[in-house]
Amino acid sequence: MGKKRDVSIFDAIDELETQDRRADGKRHKQHHADQQRAQQVYQQTQIYQHLVESRILLQRAIVVNTKDITAAKATSSSSSSESSPSVSSKTKFRDTCNELLEQLLLARNQLSGVGNAQDKKNFYKNIILSAESSSQLSKMLQEEHEQHREQWRRILNQRHKSLRLHSGVTSAKSSQFRVMDASFWEQVEATVEYEKLRTNNNNNNNNTATLLDDSKVYQQLLKDFVASHAQQTGTEAAAAAAERLRLAQRKSNKEKNKLVDRRASKGRKLRYKEIPKLVNFTFPLSRPSTTSNLQQDEYFQSLFGGAAAVAIQGQTK
Repeated sequence: MGKKRDVSIFDAIDELETQDRRADGKRHKQHHADQQRAQQVYQQTQIYQHLVESRILLQRAIVVNTKDITAAKATSSSSSSESSPSVSSKTKFRDTCNELLEQLLLARNQLSGVGNAQDKKNFYKNIILSAESSSQLSKMLQEEHEQHREQWRRILNQRHKSLRLHSGVTSAKSSQFRVMDASFWEQVEATVEYEKLRTNNNNNNNNTATLLDDSKVYQQLLKDFVASHAQQTGTEAAAAAAERLRLAQRKSNKEKNKLVDRRASKGRKLRYKEIPKLVNFTFPLSRPSTTSNLQQDEYFQSLFGGAAAVAIQGQTK
């Protein structure tokens, strides 16, 4: 008994240790998933900040350019001579464009996740300031664009996956791209191709006679189908319920008819279905017992036989 008890204690201890290790592994996985989610949230926040700054700078550049054009038109109309915007306005506009370009480059670099953000910021600033001409700046930016172009599909799919990981179920409900077994970039390409097809059909109907955009017809057919189904739902519900009730009654009647088969046979026997609870069942029979003392008990007879039984028994005696 002592050995068995010791073995059972050791088994219980081993089982507890195994459960602790499993729980520790689950906690480690959960912690790792939380760290990844936090990192993705931080990266998305940084990208959003760069894009917001780019939008503000672009809006500022457009406003400055609009003011300069308006001032130039007013000056030309008043003096009847062409005059260019002031040097300070040009410098301010150029600086705003440089800041906008820098923020756009930083946002692209943040999306690709290559290098340090501060180092890249200084690098882009040096490129913009050290460029001798616009053609040289365009060439340098084009070279970097070609380097990022080789990986942009993989980066876009990775960012979309990270965004869905961060958002969870909400992303699955709000996202418009939900095609199975297709990456995010493939779905974007399919959408862009469809938009090009629709634009070509609207602009050049003669040149693309073989291509037809039937989305509106399909949408109308779908609306008609849904509307007709909604109208028939109310009338068909009662009919369907009545049909189900009729089938259930027919099924129950068939089962009742199969319980007893009264068809004639050579042995003239009844074929019936046995009920397990009623097999070997007999009704109780009341037999007179001369040896029992219950019949002589007046209290028992008064309970079950009544006063009449007691009187009858007294008369017989």
